[in-house]
Formats: sequence, structure tokens, C-alpha cells
Amino acid sequence: MPLEILLCESDADAGPCAEGYKRWHFSKEHGSCVMFLYGGCGGNQNRFKNFNACNEFCASAIEKYRKTESSTTPDAWSTVAGPSDYTQPDKDARCKDTVLACQVLECPYGIQKRVDSEGCERCSCYDPCYEIQCPEGNECAIDLDPEVEGSSENRYKGVCRQANKLGKCPQASDQIYQCDSECSSDASCYGDLKCCYNGCGYSCVKPVPKDYDAGHVSEPVTTSIPGLIPVLSICEFFFKV
Repeated sequence: MPLEILLCESDADAGPCAEGYKRWHFSKEHGSCVMFLYGGCGGNQNRFKNFNACNEFCASAIEKYRKTESSTTPDAWSTVAGPSDYTQPDKDARCKDTVLACQVLECPYGIQKRVDSEGCERCSCYDPCYEIQCPEGNECAIDLDPEVEGSSENRYKGVCRQANKLGKCPQASDQIYQCDSECSSDASCYGDLKCCYNGCGYSCVKPVPKDYDAGHVSEPVTTSIPGLIPVLSICEFFFKV
């Protein structure tokens, strides 16, 4: 079995520490990457800084469990010999493309469905920040709600946070790695953590006081990072989180 599948099949492990870092892991139960809160130390390697990096690394596992799931469901489009061929509703053929599109859609925060004018079900990615308006100087960020008791589904909510929090970023590393980014502004980070360049990507880290001077510091990001293509990297091995 490929190593990446073995790693991705590991259960999510928050580790022994109690910090609250947003991370993603592949879930066999969901057949997709889902968010969890990482404590900041320990844990296993089924842990990624963003949804895209998890999807890329665990693509084989996603395909494996997607096939397993579909194999237990009767094929709605298979033909049946005999008179029953003529009793299948026209809707089945008309909506085939939209049903297949829903099956392959990958969304970080869940899928919302609607029925179009032809009676077909259409799917789109759910955005918890869609209807939230934040005051000036704040941006909407997406947090993980505690799981509802008795439910295995994650719940997400949009919250307003300061886009540029107090303090400044610590000195960036002089070493260069190929890394993922977990934030686009300070609003993406819990509590007083800031979104800072760490020498290979952008991470949520504890700030240093404004009067602290240890050489060059990288200012926090206040807008999204254009053209950034997240990729899996070895940065997790060189940084605490």
C-alpha cells in the first residue's frame, strides 16, 4: 500500500498540547479532508495546514474511499432489461450530469444543494462567511464549531476578527523551504495569533511586543496572497505547528 494512503488513513490526532490551531486531515468516514483543532505538538502526519494541501497529498485515499462508498450504492443510471426500461423517469436522464457533478464536488466547509427549474438537484460549496458583514478593520474568518453530540459531522461558522492585531511578527527564518500557507490575514488566526511569514509560507504565530527589535521582521498579511498554490512540504518538521 502506498505510503501516502497509510498516512492519510491515520485518525486525526490533536496531540497533548492545548493550543487551537486549525488543521486539516483526511477522514475515512467522510471520504474527504475535514478541519480539526491541533494542539500544537505531537500528533501524527495526517495533518495539513490547508484544505488544498490535504487534497493533493491524500488524492489516492480520497479516490479509494470515494470508490468504496459508491460501490455500496446501486448505480442509478444502469439499464435494466425488460419493460422496466420504459418506466424510468425522464428526470433521471435529464439530471444525470448534475448528480455526477455533486458526487465529485470537493468543498472545505460542506456542500449546499438546491433544485433548479428543471427539477434537478445542483450543488455548490457552502461559504460560512457569505452573509456576514464585518465592521471596518475586521474580516470574516471561518472557525470550527464543537461537534454536535452524537453527530460525526463538522459544523463551521463565520466570525469577525481584526485583520491586523496588536504586536508584530517575529523574525522570519533565513532558511527557505517549499511550504504551505495556513492564513491570509490576522483574522484567519485564533486569539491573539498573527499571520506571519515564517521563511517558507504564512503561519499563525504568537506576536512579539511592538517595542521588541530582533532585526528584520515580516509584517502581517492583510490581503489574500495572489497566485499562491499551496503544496505539501516539510515545513511542519521545522516549525512547532
